[in-house]
Amino acid sequence: MKFLSIFIDESGDFDLKSVHSPFYLFMLVFHNQSNGISEQIEHLDRVLDRDHKGFSYIHAGPLIRRENQYKHLTIDDRRHMFIQMYEFTRRCQINYRTFSYQKKNFKDKLDLEAKMAKDLRIFIEEKLEFFNEFNEIVLYYDNGQNEITRVLNTIFNYSLNNVTFKKVYPIDYKLFQASDLICTMELLELKMEVSKLSKSETQFFFKPKEPQRPYLRTIRKFRF
Repeated sequence: MKFLSIFIDESGDFDLKSVHSPFYLFMLVFHNQSNGISEQIEHLDRVLDRDHKGFSYIHAGPLIRRENQYKHLTIDDRRHMFIQMYEFTRRCQINYRTFSYQKKNFKDKLDLEAKMAKDLRIFIEEKLEFFNEFNEIVLYYDNGQNEITRVLNTIFNYSLNNVTFKKVYPIDYKLFQASDLICTMELLELKMEVSKLSKSETQFFFKPKEPQRPYLRTIRKFRF
């Protein structure tokens, strides 16, 4: 029996007029459960417990922007936590696919949702041989946005007959946190291309004379 886990994450919202959020992304992280990651999880938990007690859950966006539970941490501590999650992600045998959209190109949110559904359907059709290798496919999502939930249910149930859905809490799944990190990095790349990085994002990744941009190049080796 072969099992495939798919972790879903998104970035952005369906307010097409928002000048602060010009992009919308959603992504799928694929993990063949035959490839165990218990050692990677144990190592990450051990390092976080040793160096950052109380931070067993890494949320990449707020970590980078020094928000919420990370607002009292130094930039070196936050960079260290980011690197630990990055290393965990890099060492797991996963693949991913990102779907990204510039919201100004759509007339309304139904137009955007329809495009997302079409792109996901085409992707599954193109990779049908891969999906058919598995006896069971489980989609993990936190049901954060109704539009994504609707697209996932409609397209996966239409295209495949061995799919189940599971609502998750990010703190419970390290691969969900890995999908959040990848999605955040893909968003930052888009923002960088249009010079939209915030001051905190710029400071986090660019030390004086020492650019911090190797992360996405490495992660993109796992693009599906």
